[in-house]
Amino acid sequence: MISTFSNARLLLVEDDIPKRKAISSYLNEKNIGLSIDTAESLSTAIKKVGGEKYWIAIIDMSIPTYDILKDKEGGGQPQNFGGTEVLRFLESESPETYPIVITQYKEFSGPGMRFKSLDDLRNDLLEEFSGFLYDVIYYSGSNGDWKNDLDEVIDNLIKAAGGDEK
Repeated sequence: MISTFSNARLLLVEDDIPKRKAISSYLNEKNIGLSIDTAESLSTAIKKVGGEKYWIAIIDMSIPTYDILKDKEGGGQPQNFGGTEVLRFLESESPETYPIVITQYKEFSGPGMRFKSLDDLRNDLLEEFSGFLYDVIYYSGSNGDWKNDLDEVIDNLIKAAGGDEK
């Protein structure tokens, strides 16, 4: 069960179109009163956070530096830990936002970095962003466990903010 909360804004930072549509559609189906904005890259997320106040930010861990344009080459290189940069910016510039990381990868690696499992990543992020990062959720297009996890997180945030139970 998920509660309702009106007049709040949510930023969804996700470059994968099917995943972005699935998360956005799911949140809209829940009819919880959140206005949803999207960003496909690190730079767009930073611009949006600089211009708006968000109550929740759902952030993919692997995002490109810049939006990838359909009719042009470029768009920046995918960043395995680009979501970390969004978290750092939010913590500095928008500490009232509740960030949630949602990723479809169970394993992570990058240049000069050791291999990380999803549990390693979760522990590292919760340590680095202690008291700020709300949760890390695993997303799978083949099962709906992420929906239950997201429901629980948003429901807890709404209850803590004094929202009305649906």
